[in-house]
Formats: sequence, structure tokens, C-alpha cells
Amino acid sequence: MIKRKRITIDCNSIIVCKRKKFTNYGLNDDFWGYLISKQEKLHRLEQEMKKMGFILYLIVGGIIGWLAGLILGKDVPGGIIGNIIAGIIGAWIGDMLFDFGPVIADIQIIPALIGAIILIFVVSMILKALRKS
Repeated sequence: MIKRKRITIDCNSIIVCKRKKFTNYGLNDDFWGYLISKQEKLHRLEQEMKKMGFILYLIVGGIIGWLAGLILGKDVPGGIIGNIIAGIIGAWIGDMLFDFGPVIADIQIIPALIGAIILIFVVSMILKALRKS
């Protein structure tokens, strides 16, 4: 009885596999070079997307914090950094309270805006109370 071997190839195990082991199956060095280069390109693209996602997350958080400050008519302490922090923390608060609306950079816009408005309102009330005392 002859046992036949099945070969399954996925992108994560290509580099780990030994090339000599598969020469009997007709997989030559050109084939391996092609698959490894494809995997490296996918890995680089994935890394670039993570960097862009983080930058986009900061930009969207800043815009949400700025919009919340405009809606309330109150200035966020800390300028641009304060806007970004208010937008990101507001997105976290809004995500805990609500789950709806369009999504940009893993931030749900409407709940994030509501959360940022709540955060800026609470922070402004605390700062007002501290100034009076």
C-alpha cells in the first residue's frame, strides 16, 4: 500500500519549512522565492497599515474633540493635544454607552462625539469648581 502525502502551504509556515524536503514534489527554488517574497510584501503592507491606522485614529480623535468643544462653546484645556485626548477618551466613553453610527479608524463617530461632549462638559465643570474655590 502506498501512502500519499498531502502538502498544505500557508503563508506563515513557508519560511519555517525546509526547501529540500519538498524538492521531490516539484517545488523548485523559484516557487519558494516567489512565495517568500509575497509573504514579506504582505507583512510590510500590514505594518504600514498599522502605522496609518494609528495616525488616522489620532486625527479622528482630534477632530471629534475639536467638534465637541465647538458644540459646547468651551475650549478644551491643552489645545490640540487636549482635543486629541478628549476625542479618544470620548470615543471610549461613547463606545461604552452606545453602539451605532458610522465608523472611521475604529471610532464610531456619533457615540464618540456624544462621549467627548460629556467628557468636556464634566471637565469644564470640575475646572470651574476648582477656580471658584
